[in-house]
Amino acid sequence: MNDVILMNLQRPAHARETKHMTFREGQPCETSVDASEILLRKHKRQLECQRKRREQRRRIDYYPSDKALEVILARTHHGSMGGDYSSIINKLVLATVLERNPK
Repeated sequence: MNDVILMNLQRPAHARETKHMTFREGQPCETSVDASEILLRKHKRQLECQRKRREQRRRIDYYPSDKALEVILARTHHGSMGGDYSSIINKLVLATVLERNPK
């Protein structure tokens, strides 16, 4: 028994047997524990980014009427820059303001 323990301690730290390997940045995912640690870090990062984004930008909940939704959807083109709902609504609001108050 002591021989096994001594042999294990003589091996480099990264090669010693453990119940599970903890995740190390830049290393491949080895176990389900590693995978859960990665997901936890990713979730914490997403929450942190969301908090920063909400500190910097105002969010408005908006429920468009049926006609307004038709206009928005007609101008929406996912997958390209400026084709998302927020961008379309911004363009419509700004166009209306500029139309009513030309410089």
